[in-house]
Amino acid sequence: MAIFTNQAQLRYGNAVANSNVAVGEILEVLAATKTAVRKTYGQNDRVTYVVSIVNSGNTAMTGLTVADDLGAYAFGTDTLVPLTYVAESYRQHRQSRQDHPFPFPGSAYRRGET
Repeated sequence: MAIFTNQAQLRYGNAVANSNVAVGEILEVLAATKTAVRKTYGQNDRVTYVVSIVNSGNTAMTGLTVADDLGAYAFGTDTLVPLTYVAESYRQHRQSRQDHPFPFPGSAYRRGET
């Protein structure tokens, strides 16, 4: 199956911080994207992301887990996490087979897993 990598980049002024590189393997025909709702944010603004998962296979997926390490990266002997999850901010919208041909029933979210 296909192997993919993902890395986020945070820019503020002239400063640039890269996240760790996440590596995954597509076991079925799934696609995932993470997109910031707005193109720009100011200092101390809350950043809102939308994570979309599309199952283009013929079988509904169950037991999916969406995880985000919030940009954690190694810095010396420490691990720094530039983003903070806001409790109760997670929302899930699932489309039914009638709404969309690629449902993903049974999906879940767990903070900090990779």
